[in-house]
Amino acid sequence: MRAGELRHRIAVLSQALAANDTGEEVETWTLDGYVWGMATPKTGREWFVKGDVSPEVTHFVQLRYKRSLDTTDRLLAPIESTTLGAALATDDGTSATLTVALQPGAAFDIRIEDELINVSAGFGTTSITIARGQHGSTAATHLNGAAVSRLVALDIESILDTDLRNRETIVAAREHG
Repeated sequence: MRAGELRHRIAVLSQALAANDTGEEVETWTLDGYVWGMATPKTGREWFVKGDVSPEVTHFVQLRYKRSLDTTDRLLAPIESTTLGAALATDDGTSATLTVALQPGAAFDIRIEDELINVSAGFGTTSITIARGQHGSTAATHLNGAAVSRLVALDIESILDTDLRNRETIVAAREHG
């Protein structure tokens, strides 16, 4: 591997079960840390297996070795970037301004420094509606011009290779949702 290939910070989320307001168990995802890596999109397709639609692997992800990584984890890998158009204070609530609009689509997560944020509205515009401190991260103050990365959620399908000598792991993943 050449230096610089693993230049993206990829969030590793661990699955947990928690009770919601009615006491029902629901799946939640908690930040387990960041690893340096690179996600490479692959052509995806679906096929029918025993009457069910089965998705194909959509990404290969090369990561710095992480001992606890397994197929129950989810990765959040950057796919698009912009910057903040205005500073964001710790107590700023539900909106943020970007310098360039991110591609429109359904709700998605972004990362600003170490904070994970969910975007629920404003797709394709520079004014977005957000929920801060997601997946166990902490809301923080961010300066005007701070880097913003749009993240794709990837469910690990299999761990293809672990090279302890070079301290890297390659996984096959499927885009969540």
